[in-house]
Amino acid sequence: MRGNNLNDFKKAFDNNINNTKDKNKTDSGEKIAPIGRNLCIVLVALCVVNIIAHLACYSRLPENVPIHWSADGSVNGYGPRAVTLILDVLPLLCLGLFLVIPKMDPKGENYMKASGLYRGFVIAFTLIMCGATWFTEATAFGVIPATGGPVGLIISVVLGALFVGLGNYLPRMRQNYTFGIRTPWALADENNWKRTQRVGGISFMVLGVLLVVAGVVSSVVPVGDMLMAAIIVAIAICAALVPYAYSYLLFRRSRGSRKN
Repeated sequence: MRGNNLNDFKKAFDNNINNTKDKNKTDSGEKIAPIGRNLCIVLVALCVVNIIAHLACYSRLPENVPIHWSADGSVNGYGPRAVTLILDVLPLLCLGLFLVIPKMDPKGENYMKASGLYRGFVIAFTLIMCGATWFTEATAFGVIPATGGPVGLIISVVLGALFVGLGNYLPRMRQNYTFGIRTPWALADENNWKRTQRVGGISFMVLGVLLVVAGVVSSVVPVGDMLMAAIIVAIAICAALVPYAYSYLLFRRSRGSRKN
């Protein structure tokens, strides 16, 4: 009997130690790696190669380079070429942020449950960022015309496609404190979260389509930059307010039903 009790105590002690180790690993983020090591290496290598390619072109850039374009794709802002060095590093910095976020989020384990979706978003965002860093060189070297070029249209179409993709991604996103429509009522109630993300997904997809339409229209019809910016901001605010208000209404409805 004494031997059996000793064995039972040893098993219970070992299980407690293992559970504590697993909890510590999860808390420290060691198990939260939705991007994956191999993909991480590939994306980091892509960003580093992108930086090296920019450095190879740097000496051939003029002292002042295009850094801002109007709605119709014409250059309307120049800056010192040293600014490009900061812009060229942004994709790598953003990638590093995406690697750290799941480890810092209190609900970071939910990223593992939707790791495929998170990986797809990180891949798309990194590729878009790397591509966008070449607008300056392409314009400075004459590949893209400085007047009436396609930069404005490209940005609108790419951003629109990104928002459509995010809208498709939102309904499948698990509760977290970093991405999604993070209203206090959605974070407190999983059902509220799911329904809010569903409505938010529709809003984001509509926003994406409208961004593409706005980009096409501005490339054909002369539209002032201020008017175009006001239209985009108004659309974005509406896309954010609709799911936020919906989440609050769900909260009020659920609280009212509990009182009854």
